[in-house]
Amino acid sequence: MCTYYRNECCDCRTGGERLISADGADKTAAGAEVTNATVAPAIAPTPISINNQKRVTLNQVVSDEFVGPVLPSATPTTTPTITPAPTAKPTVKPVAKRYRSLVLSVAKDYVNVRKSRSTDSKVMGKLHRGSSAKILKVKGDWVKIRSGKVTGYVKKEYVATGARAEKLSTRFGKNYAVVKKGTDTLNVREEKNTKSDIVTQITDGDDAIVKSISKDWVKIKTDSGKVGYVAKEYVSTTLKFKHAISAAQKKASESAKSTSTAKEPSGKSGSAVVKYALQFVGNPYVWGGTSLTGGADCSGFTMRIYEKFGYSLPHSSAAQAGYGRSVSMSSLQPGDLLFYKHGSSIGHVAMYIGGGRIVHAAGKKWGIVTANAFYRTPCCARRILG
Repeated sequence: MCTYYRNECCDCRTGGERLISADGADKTAAGAEVTNATVAPAIAPTPISINNQKRVTLNQVVSDEFVGPVLPSATPTTTPTITPAPTAKPTVKPVAKRYRSLVLSVAKDYVNVRKSRSTDSKVMGKLHRGSSAKILKVKGDWVKIRSGKVTGYVKKEYVATGARAEKLSTRFGKNYAVVKKGTDTLNVREEKNTKSDIVTQITDGDDAIVKSISKDWVKIKTDSGKVGYVAKEYVSTTLKFKHAISAAQKKASESAKSTSTAKEPSGKSGSAVVKYALQFVGNPYVWGGTSLTGGADCSGFTMRIYEKFGYSLPHSSAAQAGYGRSVSMSSLQPGDLLFYKHGSSIGHVAMYIGGGRIVHAAGKKWGIVTANAFYRTPCCARRILG
């Protein structure tokens, strides 16, 4: 804010006029005669300057008369008052609704999610840097949150909220295109026009990483690694964040890490393959990943499992569908690979473990899990062994 900082006056007097009567007597303007018998010759007034005012000498007496006509009193000069223009208040962009109830971890590595508002209470999970959580309530220096499967308290100093969280969102989040409800199948095209070749297809609820956005098209990368363009009107884009890892998930992951090195696969039966694969349940899903402990995607998971048994598979679900031999759904055995389509193309692979169930790297939200083999309809099955 600026502050502005902000006389002089004068007055004039006039004396009586000097008059000489007909008999030579000296009179004042008031008419009183001068008593001198001898009249001295008139002396022309000599102007002098005193304090910038012109005065005259008369018979060696200084008079306070101005030379010339009587001047009016000068009008005092006044500096005009300048009223400062009102300071414009800075425009504050309102925080987007999503970030009014969301926190992002700004801890150097992670912040513990605790059961109660005490650093001595039980650790329920860990909220890693950049991971998000929903605010349930704020009390003192603690924030109660829910993130993934974890609910508990974190210290307020380790999380960003409101405008700060919104500002950090593009650094920590990943932009995804999500197929809008009611769109059964969406073509992913090679170029930004409806006449170009179809690379693959995605369906209602599927999401894909956004590479770029133009006026009418969104360039995406699917879970299967296919890159192409989808019509913008059929997808919505959203930033997605990682969630907290629960204590149980962390324990399972650490257990998997220790057992994966301690228990090497024995034999080459389907049951041996499944037994080895199940050690990694609870580990994270990482798109493009091939680490059974640090994170893998669906084809990276099956590729690494079979690698331990001496089989070399490509890192692509569609390509893996060309390996081994075809088997029917009625003759599935543990260790067989089941394939699922995204639109018209194969986009996911899982391992059959028996009893109508599978083990697979399901996605970022779930990690490596077991599930119903027919949660979606498999398009084909392949037996790698034998």
